[in-house]
Amino acid sequence: MIDCDYCDEQIDCESKSDQEILTHLAKEHGADLGPIDTKRVNRQWESDLEDELETNTGYSAITLGVSATFLSFFVGVAFALLIGL
Repeated sequence: MIDCDYCDEQIDCESKSDQEILTHLAKEHGADLGPIDTKRVNRQWESDLEDELETNTGYSAITLGVSATFLSFFVGVAFALLIGL
C-alpha cells in the first residue's frame, strides 16, 4: 500500500511508479501535481520510457542555444583579430 502524497488516500500498489498510483494522480490531482509526479504521469501515457531515454541527449535547447551564441561570438572576435579590425 502506498499513501498518496496529495490526499493521504491509500492506493493498493507496491511502488510510486505502478499503474494504480499514476492513474489516481492523473484523475484526482492532475492540476496539483509537482514536476516529478507530472513527469511520471506523462511518461506513463504519452511515451515509452525506453524511447525517452534514447532521445534524451542530456542538453536542453537553451543550453545548446547559449553555447552556439558564445561560440559564434568568439569565432567572430577571432576572425576580426585575424584580419586586423
